[in-house]
Amino acid sequence: MSALALAIALASCGGEAAAPNPPGPVYPALGGNYQLLGSFDGIPDNIGWIDGTFSIQQASRSTETFGGQTHIVVHLDGQLFEFEYAMTEATVTTAGAVRFVIRESPSDAWTFTAQLSGSTMSGS
Repeated sequence: MSALALAIALASCGGEAAAPNPPGPVYPALGGNYQLLGSFDGIPDNIGWIDGTFSIQQASRSTETFGGQTHIVVHLDGQLFEFEYAMTEATVTTAGAVRFVIRESPSDAWTFTAQLSGSTMSGS
């Protein structure tokens, strides 16, 4: 009987539970489709502007990185130029500062920075 009592006593003494890990930062939900409308420095809006869309995929709100695709149309002096690029170096802060790069080549890149406010991003 003493062996049985000892086994029951050991089974019921679990020791102290480990302290739970504190939750990590939660990043804003930014996955979705966005409209793009912009202008060029030094070029009047009636001569040159850009528009298009970008689509963001966010795997988790517990990480700052995300991915996505861009479709950009450049309107320049009556001509249209269309481009599609994947987003690279894409990050968001917990305060909603968004940054990503689109690259045509290693030496030709555009960095987009914006502030997320609700479902709208404003930036350059």
